[in-house]
Amino acid sequence: MGVPATQSDKLPANVKEAFQQSHPLHQAFAEVWDELGGVDFLRDWAEDNPTAFIDIMLRLTPTPNAPLGGKDNVMHMHLHPSLQPGPLDVVGEHKKSND
Repeated sequence: MGVPATQSDKLPANVKEAFQQSHPLHQAFAEVWDELGGVDFLRDWAEDNPTAFIDIMLRLTPTPNAPLGGKDNVMHMHLHPSLQPGPLDVVGEHKKSND
């Protein structure tokens, strides 16, 4: 298993451009990634540090229920009436705005 031979070890131009436009720190990381060797560097590091690599990979992997982005995201709220009110709860009647 590994990275397909047709995949470049360098960041694609469109990814590098997105990094450059998003934040200077992202640009710096993209440049360092290329200078260190890209995917080859990451593969060598992962072989030397498998536990750390797996830990980072799991933290970066979205959960199955994580929103994918875009305008169709849906928020799911679960109300638990058995929970006691906390300091952030508003107690009392609420007047609806006539906007």
